[in-house]
Amino acid sequence: MRVYTVHQPPGLGEAGASAAERFVFVKEGFCWPALFFAPLWLIYRRMWLVLLGWLAAGVVLEGLARLAGPQSLTGALLPLGFALYFAFEANNLRRWHLAGKGFALRAVASGRDLAECEHRFFTGWAGEETAVAPRRRQATAGLAAPVSPAGDPGAVIGLFPRPGGY
Repeated sequence: MRVYTVHQPPGLGEAGASAAERFVFVKEGFCWPALFFAPLWLIYRRMWLVLLGWLAAGVVLEGLARLAGPQSLTGALLPLGFALYFAFEANNLRRWHLAGKGFALRAVASGRDLAECEHRFFTGWAGEETAVAPRRRQATAGLAAPVSPAGDPGAVIGLFPRPGGY
């Protein structure tokens, strides 16, 4: 099962196919292209500040590896550790970059592959336009009472037997 975060571009008010093409899906987890081709992956994603940071970290790690010596295990493991760490964090850096450009986190979608995640998200997104507004929740002891999917405020789905019951 793959998990993707869905990011909505800034100023997207119109609906339709042209709006759907501008959404960005970012995979959760390890990024294989960022492990093997980090600079090219950053250039392709147009993440210039992250590329500068990656280059600076690479220069610092190269200097530390040379200080450790050519026969040192530490000198060999520093660049490998940095590459693995960067591959684990690459998609998080991409989300940070999108947030800086004004993209809003819209949803999290899961499925067997990207196509299924896109299908699930856009099916729900199209359904939002025609959905009926939910009923207002009734307050119980200063707390909003959960409303079950059936609409009965007395039937709570979860850990507590009744609304507000602790």
